[in-house]
Amino acid sequence: MKLGAFDYLTKGDFEQQLVVVVERAAEKARLQRRVHELEKRVGQRHSFESMIGEAPALRRAQHLARQVAPTDSTVLLEGPTGAGKELFAQALHEASGRRSKPFVAVNCSAFPKDLLESELFGYKKGAFTGALTDKKGLLEEANGGTLFLDEIGELELNVQAKFLRVLEMQQFTKLGDTKPTSVNVRLVAATNRNLKQEAAEGRFRPDLYYRLSVFTILVPSLKERASDVPVLAGFFLQHFAARLAKRLPGLAPIPWPRCKPTPGRAMCAS
Repeated sequence: MKLGAFDYLTKGDFEQQLVVVVERAAEKARLQRRVHELEKRVGQRHSFESMIGEAPALRRAQHLARQVAPTDSTVLLEGPTGAGKELFAQALHEASGRRSKPFVAVNCSAFPKDLLESELFGYKKGAFTGALTDKKGLLEEANGGTLFLDEIGELELNVQAKFLRVLEMQQFTKLGDTKPTSVNVRLVAATNRNLKQEAAEGRFRPDLYYRLSVFTILVPSLKERASDVPVLAGFFLQHFAARLAKRLPGLAPIPWPRCKPTPGRAMCAS
């Protein structure tokens, strides 16, 4: 059993137990195959190949991401809100050796500033009023895998200092604890701010910025990949048609203006 046998049979009950044991073993094998298939589907859904678009700006970002994905290097994703930074973070995780481990995404702007530290690092029982039990933080939940910090520019300076130690030592101290906790986590961060400027103006730690920006990827906005708009529109049309059980053949062509705009006339009749 220690070497991996599923079960064993003893003398005297062989005939009665054989069918039951074989059925249980077959069911376990079916479940394992099902789990493998589901993991494969999830991986394909979050791969670089699943990203929609052919614009040069998108292809450049994907090329850089594919280069850094197999490493454990920290990655900083820069781009406006809605550009798809979390899709890139998930694809980085799926293309890495950590794909079988957790991918934990945290939106730093979604938590109250006084709660974010305890959510990220956890705490010990009695650390503050209401801390009735030990709590594992999201860093521990991501152990072995990838932690994605979206809108990292929202972190308070004291929390930034703790993350600097995580990047340097892969260690942190929980609230109310006296001993450090060790983790093995790859950090992928994202921001819609200019963190270099924020650091220069004292709103972000310069040492943390340089640790985060080991490998920076600029995720293009939709404005920079206008040629992908028809493809994306068609994809979302089919996606929501399937969800609503509707038959929608496609989008009507967009009519071109009948005249050309001139300096004195900014708009034309369609």
